[in-house]
Amino acid sequence: LQLDLLYRNFNQSVLLAMTFDLLKKSDTPAAGQERTDAVLRFSVTGSDWGSVWGSGVYTDDSTLAMVCVHAGLLRIGETGLIEVTLLPGLEEYEGSTQNGITSQSYGSWQWSYSVTRIQ
Repeated sequence: LQLDLLYRNFNQSVLLAMTFDLLKKSDTPAAGQERTDAVLRFSVTGSDWGSVWGSGVYTDDSTLAMVCVHAGLLRIGETGLIEVTLLPGLEEYEGSTQNGITSQSYGSWQWSYSVTRIQ
């Protein structure tokens, strides 16, 4: 499943959360399985505002614009096309400080995502 979501002047974290909710409720896999095929594309402007849990793989409620700076994909104020991959949750998320952003550690969480820069 792939969605291209390009927009301006919209809260990216809200859109990400809404999209994840829809994906989690649609095409429900068989019992015991989790969706891992959802890929979304966003136009993101890097920010130092919000909350981030994890490193490399982030909780699905982490602020996307801040995650992109933490991951080194964008600088604060820089805009780029980012691919977000929905992943199963982890038992533990390790926080770190990278690129001027400090992420927090967290315990078990149901859903995660990773990010890569497309352009």
